[in-house]
Amino acid sequence: MTIYGELMDEIRKILDRESNIVVVTTAIRTVELLARGLRQKFGGYVGMVIPFLIKRAKDKKKNVRDAGAPSAQLKIAIFTVIPFLIKRAKDKKKNVRDGILSALSSVSDTTSSERLLKDIIDWFSIPSPESKQTLLSFLFMYWCRQFQTDIPFVKAVAPLVVKQN
Repeated sequence: MTIYGELMDEIRKILDRESNIVVVTTAIRTVELLARGLRQKFGGYVGMVIPFLIKRAKDKKKNVRDAGAPSAQLKIAIFTVIPFLIKRAKDKKKNVRDGILSALSSVSDTTSSERLLKDIIDWFSIPSPESKQTLLSFLFMYWCRQFQTDIPFVKAVAPLVVKQN
């Protein structure tokens, strides 16, 4: 395993188990900065953290949700990160959820909607209202950033969004 693989494994463990907000916020920000710095090479590590970032999105602490600021277009393979982000999306701390939202936005800019679709549909099954709020915010931001409408993606996700309201 490379040094980045070991680092991402430790970050995954932090996102999964840590209760200290400062530590979680720093881990989320680290994922974003590594993705921004490694760009294409980060693709292999995406799956290690996305589920935990999504799990943390239910967090009620604003600092954690704000941890990862939206970044420029990163060319990352999102399929490896999204499941961890989704897992963390249920976190009740608002700052964790904001950080997750920012990290998801940064990562989603680097991939196609087809790669996102399965994880987003799975995300709708999470019963947490905080997670749903983070998901709907993410989808709003995602659709606002799109230059072209992706009809298959909209057809798959729109009924689930309508059901939430």
